[in-house]
Amino acid sequence: MKKLFAFAFAAVVCVNALAQKDMIPNSRWDFGGYIAPSYNYVTGSPENMKHSGFGLDICLFQLEYKASRNTTLSLGLLDMQIDFRYLQKGYHFITVATGFGTGTDYYVSTAPSTEDARSKSHIRDFSFMFPLGFTQRITSRWGTSLYVSPGVGLISYNNDYIAGGLHYKDSVYPTSRRASFRLDIKAMVWCEDVGLMLRYQPVGFSFSTEHKQQTFSVGLAFRF
Repeated sequence: MKKLFAFAFAAVVCVNALAQKDMIPNSRWDFGGYIAPSYNYVTGSPENMKHSGFGLDICLFQLEYKASRNTTLSLGLLDMQIDFRYLQKGYHFITVATGFGTGTDYYVSTAPSTEDARSKSHIRDFSFMFPLGFTQRITSRWGTSLYVSPGVGLISYNNDYIAGGLHYKDSVYPTSRRASFRLDIKAMVWCEDVGLMLRYQPVGFSFSTEHKQQTFSVGLAFRF
């Protein structure tokens, strides 16, 4: 994860440097990006999981077309989104086997961490998104953006607890349903290059089929 953030920071610096060169003067085409940390609220969370979490949306490259003086259409070509969802303290993830022999399947469940009432296990949802955007400038400083963002997400279950005097920090995986389709709808209100972001995810990851989960987010966005 540290390497990912280092790569993202380096890419932002490179894109910003290229943008300042104005390589295609008087063209309707441009490019940019944004970074948006957020607070998430997940509906329908199953037992032992918190409703709250955190997210980070990093759009490193956004292709922009100026349809008119105040209207811009965009497509995010390199957008990485990470959502963190947390178990209640005192629980961790386990894999449970179903079937026998070659038909054995494994799904992820939760179990009490009897020796660690403060265990901090979490789910990480890493997604590659392709946001289609519409930005309208209202005044010289203010503007709004609306994005419809499909993509593909990959889930990992990460444990962090103590048992038998040992500190366990590992990951567990199911044999199916790790990757699935994502769909986000995002609205942003900009004041120059700083904005307020609202995000709704009607199609996302659900920890269990019995609990359909949807995500609502609010955060700050910084564009470059």
